[in-house]
Amino acid sequence: QSVTVVQGETSGAIAVNLWYVFPAATTGFLDVTGLPAGALSLPTRPTYVTNLDTPLASSHFQIATTRATPVGTYPVVVTDSSFGAGWDTVLLTVLPHVDPSLTIVPSQVAVGRGGSSAPLNVRLTFPIIRTEPPTSSGTIRISGLPAGTSVQPRLVAYPIRLNDTT
Repeated sequence: QSVTVVQGETSGAIAVNLWYVFPAATTGFLDVTGLPAGALSLPTRPTYVTNLDTPLASSHFQIATTRATPVGTYPVVVTDSSFGAGWDTVLLTVLPHVDPSLTIVPSQVAVGRGGSSAPLNVRLTFPIIRTEPPTSSGTIRISGLPAGTSVQPRLVAYPIRLNDTT
């Protein structure tokens, strides 16, 4: 399985299933290794509980990163450290953190009374992370205009897909 997280963010829940052959009810621990610098599993040592009804135990954990966590893709190994019931690999992709920014060109406009300006180009840059279910709402507010002026905004969105392999 694979998981994607942005620098400074925490992943969603990562599920791990373990098949075991001993009929016992007990608690086991998982080791999560191969994380890049600045990343850690939450909880630090995930647990699982076996039972007598099924040979399948499951656990969940998350991966937290810092803004200093290097961007890249890492194979993270999850190992049963209690009973040797197995291991699994999670492919972790760390994406760069992008601060939102706003640019207006030109930065100043002079308009005579009753006149209008040439169109202003406003560029708003912000990270878009795919969510389940997808969401796509937001608000852009324009304020600080002199009394009696108005704005007729026209929004053009340019979607960009980077490394979308899922």
